[in-house]
Amino acid sequence: MDGQFKAIRIRGKIEGFLFGIVSRLDTQFDEAVWESHYGSVMLYCSFPLYRKGRVPRHCGEEYITGKFNHETQESIMGYDIEFPEGQSGAIVFEDGVTAIRTDEDIRCTIQLSARELLMVAVLVDRLFVTLRNDHVESKNRRSNQQE
Repeated sequence: MDGQFKAIRIRGKIEGFLFGIVSRLDTQFDEAVWESHYGSVMLYCSFPLYRKGRVPRHCGEEYITGKFNHETQESIMGYDIEFPEGQSGAIVFEDGVTAIRTDEDIRCTIQLSARELLMVAVLVDRLFVTLRNDHVESKNRRSNQQE
């Protein structure tokens, strides 16, 4: 199975797991909780992440600004960011706070239990390993084709 296809399946498992939790809860989006996580480390983010000032014009409001710290391998959300509009997705912060927009346009913030956060962390780790391996395999294929 192709690495990109595996990555899509893992992302689907993460979001299906999170959306399943939300479907059992009666919760709303808490703007104060969202704002308190400006500058926080994101364990998982399904929205595109761009550096401030480098957002392509075609993105509309469906992105997050922040940065990726290559030393620590962490994505850090920027400041004064609106929660993305127009598409479903999820952001899981390292403390378990999760912001979600479902296909039905339900927006909410939830706190994952330690067990739920561990489950997401395991899947995210599997996602990164899959993407890393696919990148190495793709480089090897290109190198072999050039020979």
